[in-house]
Amino acid sequence: MAKPHSKYICQQCGYSQVGWAGKCPNCGSWGSLVETIVSTESSRGRKGSKSSTGIKKNPVSLSSIPSKSTARISTKISELDRVLGGGLVPGQVVLIAGEPGIGKCVAADTLIPTERGLVSIEKLKPKNANKGFVELRIAVQSLNGLQETSHFYTSDEQITKRITTRMGYELQATYTHPILTLSQEGKKSWKNMEQIRVGDYVAIQRHDAIWGNNTSLPPFKFRINTNAVVPIFPKKIDKNMAYCLGLLVGDGGLTDFGHVNLTTADSEIKENFENWISSLGLKTGILRYRLSVNNRLFHLWLRHIGFISVRAQLKSIPELILSAPKQIVRAFLQGLFDTDGSSNSKSGGSMPGVIEYCTTSKQLAKQVHLVLLQFGIVGKLRFRKNKKQGAWILQLLGDSARLFYSEIGFRLSRKQNSMRLLSKLSNSNLDVIPHLPFIDLSRIPSDHRWDRRYLRGMRSASYKKLKEIARYVPELRVLLEPQFYWDKVESVADMGNSVCFDLCIPKTHSLVTNGIVSHNSTLLLQLADKLGDVLYVCGEESGSQIKVRAERLGIKKNSISLLEETDVDSVVETTSTFKGTTLKGVVVDSIQTMTTEDLNGLAGSVGQVRECAFRLLRIAKEKNIPLFLVGHVTKEGTVAGPAVLAHIVDTLLWFEGDKSLTLRLLRAVKNRFGPTDEVGIFEMEDKGLIPETNVEKIFISREHMDVAGSVVTSTLQGTRPLLVEIQALVVSSKMPFPKRVAQGVDSRRLELLLAVLIRRCGLPLYEYDVFVNVAGGIKVVEPASDLAICLAIASSFFDKPLPKGSLALGEVGLLGEIREVVAQDKRVKEARRLGLIRPITQREIKYVNEAIKKLLK
Repeated sequence: MAKPHSKYICQQCGYSQVGWAGKCPNCGSWGSLVETIVSTESSRGRKGSKSSTGIKKNPVSLSSIPSKSTARISTKISELDRVLGGGLVPGQVVLIAGEPGIGKCVAADTLIPTERGLVSIEKLKPKNANKGFVELRIAVQSLNGLQETSHFYTSDEQITKRITTRMGYELQATYTHPILTLSQEGKKSWKNMEQIRVGDYVAIQRHDAIWGNNTSLPPFKFRINTNAVVPIFPKKIDKNMAYCLGLLVGDGGLTDFGHVNLTTADSEIKENFENWISSLGLKTGILRYRLSVNNRLFHLWLRHIGFISVRAQLKSIPELILSAPKQIVRAFLQGLFDTDGSSNSKSGGSMPGVIEYCTTSKQLAKQVHLVLLQFGIVGKLRFRKNKKQGAWILQLLGDSARLFYSEIGFRLSRKQNSMRLLSKLSNSNLDVIPHLPFIDLSRIPSDHRWDRRYLRGMRSASYKKLKEIARYVPELRVLLEPQFYWDKVESVADMGNSVCFDLCIPKTHSLVTNGIVSHNSTLLLQLADKLGDVLYVCGEESGSQIKVRAERLGIKKNSISLLEETDVDSVVETTSTFKGTTLKGVVVDSIQTMTTEDLNGLAGSVGQVRECAFRLLRIAKEKNIPLFLVGHVTKEGTVAGPAVLAHIVDTLLWFEGDKSLTLRLLRAVKNRFGPTDEVGIFEMEDKGLIPETNVEKIFISREHMDVAGSVVTSTLQGTRPLLVEIQALVVSSKMPFPKRVAQGVDSRRLELLLAVLIRRCGLPLYEYDVFVNVAGGIKVVEPASDLAICLAIASSFFDKPLPKGSLALGEVGLLGEIREVVAQDKRVKEARRLGLIRPITQREIKYVNEAIKKLLK
């Protein structure tokens, strides 16, 4: 029997030794050696020179080994085949990992609708959770209703961005956080925060609300030191109590200890409040418009259940209400709007029946804004300046006001009666679908020809109007359900570094954050569908969760077998006996969840990850079965676990999620059976990751090609030329040291090219700020773009665009000469195919100054 003993294993590089040390002798990391219990021998044959079959193998001559060609297996995903070098090799082991930050992360104060109510994401963090992934099971609101999370994620500090919409909804998140948008082509698409611009439309979810279910009040322990009256403290919150608590948040005051005050002139409010106080065994004192309850225990009890004594600018909805059922939240809002809400009761006014809520507390206003959204009510939140501190105004117009009257309503009859003043026909210019896809107008019958205005973009269609048009154009029905509120982005701001959080939603990979729909995507389930008979090992998710995701992706084949297992030995045994030789591939999601009983370490530890990977690799080689391993990634940008994990696999594929719009780039960092310079390009859609079929021109915009400062060039991504747009802006500077800002190109390379333009071309750029950007977010690292950068700067300086159909291609030397680039003919040929028929290369012009004189002066 094997004798267990301990070893100290480095968590960074996997180095092991018998004794502990503060610093790893191999990689130099401090504090990375962790004690792990191991066995002196293994029944799996880990020691000795014998193979797994127990037979000793002798060296053989290279010439005696028969040569044979290996047929590749197509994944039937064109972009993945390109990265792999033509397809999979039997027995190939592929590790798929993602770039750090590829998952969505939002700021700590982001409110998430959950089964516990409306909760900030920071408060969902499990106790004693450190950075990284921690298991968390909680139901949250998602794109398709109630869904359960699998993990909670805590990140390091990351650069964040905040967007604010026309209706006042805000979201602060990392640059790679994807949210649902509506493109100008009328297509729902996921777009990273980095790519969100003013004027974009984002999805506000107002359907499939989720509510808390807590009505119990925390037990209140107190000590009686006087003869004061002891109130009858309720054990559960009811609608009357919730209404009165809403009154206190609106016009109440708790800043004077021992006194709870409510200021009102409405007899209905007075009666409701007095009845509730009387039910607690207390009396209410009245001084003109002020109702006062003088009881210290009552004041302390209100604090105990979450009503803190704060100034009006710091008020908020207590967690007791946010976690309560729908009827309790409704009653609270009735009290809040009976005090601080108003309805326009003047029939001759500009907006009769319109509802407004006013408060000086920004937090309270935003909470009310999002709570109303759970009722399907979209309000417009704005800040109104005044001579004091200003106020936050929440306005409900048209159908939103009508929905408030019916779903929530005022208890004050004088305010509720304003409902009859609402116009029967609401303004349809707000709740509309701003963009529709291109449709052949002849499909609209002549007797409905006025509907063609909506398809031409002359007007925006409401959901009612779109339903009518969809009778003739069925493909428009995809925009009818669910009925999002498409809100226009009005401002985008950088918010600096912040610790961010994330929730993993295995089923739909989407959740609602501050009312805005967010998303995450997947590729491996699509790959399993294409390959055929595949064993999908579920280490992180249950089979039912995988099933729901497969239905979302449109996968209905019976060829995918799911195995809910984290024991690697069981996985190996199942793989070796699975349907004889019909198995086409194995997917393990993820390698960090696999364990073996031969080691005592926890799942994800260095020893467990390394040993499990070796055993899976061995069975893949023996059976000639392609094996895909999913790897977690640290925020430092490395695969979690030992460094040897990246060495033992045949191929390491890396997802980059921050390149452009809805695009995902898949790169082969390591590939024993193919090139490592190829790139696969995918677009993230509702049905998963879709290979991009028009990759040659996805980074250029036709409408910007005839503008000063815009030049198109060609860059190689692997063996494929991609057209990219170089944009430059040159403005006069008042500073002694002008700015040089580069986005997507090397800043040092920009400085070098500016020196060439100043010295060799005579441009006085030392008096100007220069900004250079690569449109679409792609990074250009090869010198083939030098000429395009120089011409873009000169074009902006002279405020003159290049001739239409131009393509600038060439490396620029320090002498101002233009040099030929790699695969120049291939790039020019591809550009000609796409309509760029005027190449500017070393063959046409020899020096940069000649190009500027000929084309721009």
